[in-house]
Amino acid sequence: MIKIIPLFGFVAILFSFTLFAQTQNGAIEGTIEDAEGRAVPGVIITASSPSLIGRTTTTYTDRTGYYRFPTLSSGSYSVQAELAGFQTMIRKDVRLFVGTTLTVSFTLEIIKVKEEVEVTEKPPLIDVSTTAVAFTIPPKVVENLPRVERIQDLIALTPGVSDDFGGKPIDNLVAYGAIGEVANSYWIDGVNVSSPRRGDLTMSYSQNWIDQVHVTGIGAPAEYGGFTGVVANFVTRSGGPQFHGLFDTFFQNQNLTWTNVPDPGPKTPFKTYDLNAQLGGPVLRDKLWFFSGLEYPNTQTPTPGTDQLTTDIYRKLITKLTYKWDNNNTLQGFGIWDSHSFERTGSTPTATPEANYAKNENPQWNWNATWISLLSPQTSFEVRLSGFNDHSRDIENNPDLSPHYDSGTGIGSVNSWSRLERKESRLQLNAVLSHHARNFIHGSHDFRFGVEFERSLFFYNYQYNGNYRYTDYFGAPQSRAYGGNYIIEDTNHRVSSYAEDEWSVTDRFKLSLGVRWDDNRGYAVEKGLVFKNDPVAPRIGFIWVLDKENQTVIKAHYG
Repeated sequence: MIKIIPLFGFVAILFSFTLFAQTQNGAIEGTIEDAEGRAVPGVIITASSPSLIGRTTTTYTDRTGYYRFPTLSSGSYSVQAELAGFQTMIRKDVRLFVGTTLTVSFTLEIIKVKEEVEVTEKPPLIDVSTTAVAFTIPPKVVENLPRVERIQDLIALTPGVSDDFGGKPIDNLVAYGAIGEVANSYWIDGVNVSSPRRGDLTMSYSQNWIDQVHVTGIGAPAEYGGFTGVVANFVTRSGGPQFHGLFDTFFQNQNLTWTNVPDPGPKTPFKTYDLNAQLGGPVLRDKLWFFSGLEYPNTQTPTPGTDQLTTDIYRKLITKLTYKWDNNNTLQGFGIWDSHSFERTGSTPTATPEANYAKNENPQWNWNATWISLLSPQTSFEVRLSGFNDHSRDIENNPDLSPHYDSGTGIGSVNSWSRLERKESRLQLNAVLSHHARNFIHGSHDFRFGVEFERSLFFYNYQYNGNYRYTDYFGAPQSRAYGGNYIIEDTNHRVSSYAEDEWSVTDRFKLSLGVRWDDNRGYAVEKGLVFKNDPVAPRIGFIWVLDKENQTVIKAHYG
């Protein structure tokens, strides 16, 4: 059966069907007028930033005095406007974050004395280009915060997200009343890396690799789906025009724990340390940048009152390349590897060393390849191919040996209860086509639309060691139970399409129109198709700017 989904008729006329991905850039736009308030065409507008390969990019105002940089890397910019016969104007320290659009406009004065005039007025702090309640955790905050064990905990810094609910970590990060961490969607450089099974973030990333975090919640446009809390996009660091690096370490053991309390008791031996290093810079001047980082956290912790020792080790590595093909095309990609190993030895009051022993190996891969193309000053195209693989496996020395539990003494012996193997993977192809249409159908329009293809796999194999578990009573056999072994293996396919239009009806009033369609299919081994749904999600809202400075804004959204 062929399904035809009506999106926006007038949009379909303009563009062909394309792919979808979350934008990883920001935009700067504005208008240039003279002292009489008349539009000035042909003004040379230059945006400069260390975040740009080549440091500068240039465009020109059109006949209405309007200019736009549609795809700029996040960072601190200087924007300059110059035209023969007029004073050169410049605005410095324009801070652009991922997913935001800033307005930087100038009024040019006729030259009396040749000089460069710096404009100190700050751009508006509120992004009036979207109805979404969105916040950015900037690079300085991420860099100067104390280290967090899980990067997803950073989103608790934004309004509407709380981590004060106690219990397991997965029950925290409640956003706008959603059910917890699994209700959020986690992205790295614009692609979804959430677990296909539960929705949480299973891979471990170093906080030092993160440049900024963009968190989108209530009022999200149609390009976002599959979440009820927030979408958290973690933007990784890139190289730069100069070499820069970092090395830090952390070490602690029982001898560094002070005893300034009454009757401190004997110290329990433990050791934890973390080695972290990274380096970035140019490979080819004004062409190719690189960023690489590694982290090695190691923790050895005994359980008080036992000889049990738990060793937790992570090995993390990232490499990211950014290549400026030409002035209109940029290629970017990264590979991230994380290998987690866990081992528990020794005995406890309720388990012999053989029954207490546990070992797990969990290698993980995450990769992404991106192409960003500026088709015109008004049109940009981004496409991403990405994936991740997560393989967790319990290492069992005697898988054929059944465990015993003595109900009289309360002690487990012979072997551990069970072993588990879990595999998760996702392959996705995403892209986005964005077009800014000025003076079109009663106003200006920012169109975005496309589709996302995803194929995810999940494998879960739970086995009792020896297939049986025995219960004894003070050493005498009492009962035997057959283990509840089971295997889950399924595949999920998803195709999502959307269209949206941010329609500037006037300078102070904007309509946000969108619709999203998802085609979800779930397949189980030997059973075929076991789940399907095709939800359609409309989005509508408005933005009403109450003052010329964009400091007071009313946003409303239904979706």
